[in-house]
Amino acid sequence: MEAKNILGQRIKSLRKELKYTQKYVAKKLNISVAALSRYETGAFEPKSASLIVDLAFLYNVSTDYILGKSNARNPEVDFDKLDIGLSCETYETLTPSQKKQIKK
Repeated sequence: MEAKNILGQRIKSLRKELKYTQKYVAKKLNISVAALSRYETGAFEPKSASLIVDLAFLYNVSTDYILGKSNARNPEVDFDKLDIGLSCETYETLTPSQKKQIKK
């Protein structure tokens, strides 16, 4: 894959692999079909980190994979450090029982 447009190539490949239409993906991400097409062709790159995260979530891959920083689609997840909307400091103060509830 050409390094310049690895993001576009990966999101297009993932979309096709999952048999998603551009319309479906655009609706899920709350962007226009034209914007998604531009991302896939490399005409533009997403300016928002949250869009990269949303793409990774939709396609069930890591953001590093989307960005071409890794070839591992789903690296091992350390559930003790999983992003659950809590700061690391707050998470560390939870009891083991509370942490177990979050993991469910």
